[in-house]
Amino acid sequence: MAFAYASLFLLVICIYKPASSQQNHSTSIRLGSSISTNVQPTSWRSPSGTFASGFYPQGSGFIVGIWLVCKPADIITWTAYRDDPPVPSNATLELTVNGKLLLRTYSANNEAGEEKLIARIEKSASNARMLDSGNLVLYNEYSDAIWESFKFPTDTILGGQNLYAGGELLSSASTTNFSTGRFHLKMQSDGNLVLYPIDTIDTSVDAYWNTTTFASGTHLYLNYTGQLLILNNTLASGTPVFSSDSESENSSTIYRATLEYDGIFRLYSHNFDSNGAYTTSLMHYAPKSQCEVKSFCGLNSCCTMNDNQPYCSCLPGTVFVNPNQRYNGCKRNYTEELCKVAEETSS
Repeated sequence: MAFAYASLFLLVICIYKPASSQQNHSTSIRLGSSISTNVQPTSWRSPSGTFASGFYPQGSGFIVGIWLVCKPADIITWTAYRDDPPVPSNATLELTVNGKLLLRTYSANNEAGEEKLIARIEKSASNARMLDSGNLVLYNEYSDAIWESFKFPTDTILGGQNLYAGGELLSSASTTNFSTGRFHLKMQSDGNLVLYPIDTIDTSVDAYWNTTTFASGTHLYLNYTGQLLILNNTLASGTPVFSSDSESENSSTIYRATLEYDGIFRLYSHNFDSNGAYTTSLMHYAPKSQCEVKSFCGLNSCCTMNDNQPYCSCLPGTVFVNPNQRYNGCKRNYTEELCKVAEETSS
């Protein structure tokens, strides 16, 4: 495993067509529009091409999600039904004539299979738009937003997105598996933003990082200048989650805060040049050491830092559950225990 702690610069290139206003440009997805896994296009693009929503390859199938269009690999920012198996290669996603955003899967002989609502709405939508902010929005006949992906984050918030009291980000299982992982970031109703392992009861003993921002009526907000703030509903200003003077308002920069699979909460900036090429910079992260992440190495193990990299080791009498994934914890070495019993018996 490789973790970038010393360097705050990552080489990632994304394709982008500059837009004068990232937040407002959109292309309407009309009723009856559909995309599928086996016919191009397999996604709906935002006007600048910055973001796409639709089918994203995973394993032998596809997931439904939203991603920042990049090379060599796109950056997933939202997923639907993330803990379900990937859909097969004959699925469709449709904004039906009845105003429902619907995922349909089919059997091997193309017989109708399961149907799932991507957006649960009380009233029918009149159209949808994939915005350059990374937000997928459904609108009614009065152009009012009746559903948006920004209200249902998975592991990421983008510039202009809020995480309200009671909301949380849940890490992915790995860099290539976008199902729910082992950690979550919780915007608590008491105003404190806290990181926990996912298999705890979320008490102060379980927490491994927090902002100590105790106040009612607060929420997390990532603005368009890259400031990650705890905002009070009654105040115009907010409390920075990370202290920095490097943020700037630039329409050519996209900011992203993600709770990643290793339990680290990271804030990135994606900057493009006049030729439409991106570079990605890691601006801030917390906690500062991987070994501060509780349960990072799993059960029956301990974490130490070696050359600025985390190293997981098993407690005596245990071995790794999976030697190739050492952060999955350790199990009792029954062979060793049986040998000890045999030695004690013979003596």
